[in-house]
Amino acid sequence: VVFGTKNPVGDEEYVLSDDGLVYLVSVSFEDKFREPLKVFRKRDIVDVNINDVKEIELQNDKGKVKVVYVDGKWKMEELPNWLIGDDEVEGFVRDMDTLFVRDFVSDDKEKALESLGLDKWFAMVKFLKKDGSTISLYAYKKQKKLYVVSSNKPTLYLVDSLDVKKFER
Repeated sequence: VVFGTKNPVGDEEYVLSDDGLVYLVSVSFEDKFREPLKVFRKRDIVDVNINDVKEIELQNDKGKVKVVYVDGKWKMEELPNWLIGDDEVEGFVRDMDTLFVRDFVSDDKEKALESLGLDKWFAMVKFLKKDGSTISLYAYKKQKKLYVVSSNKPTLYLVDSLDVKKFER
């Protein structure tokens, strides 16, 4: 695709395609081609669905808790007689699944963590799926910024600083 001049009487511009045809398209069409490539990257840090999870472990400065799905109910491992509301667990899983990625810091998370001086996470979430696989998220804070890495991806993500509350439950 080759962009030409703008149409003098409208909000369109001429585009030459590989097949030699010229099209008149909206000026906004070109805007997408001018975006940095990272804008088009998939922004999922972790892909979890409550129906695939049988155990969740959360560890932060408040302590450590593990909830397990037993006999159709979520229970705290430490207090097996306490039931946890499905809404609370589903909300937590949804919160982790919808972390807002502000930027892709690096695709070499170990190097990036070291260069930023992030050697100790402040929160860890581990999901044990029904198929036996695990996914862990590690959250790091530095100067009002929140960084997250996933055990199954090479990327260090900068996420919305408001998401820090999701790890402080």
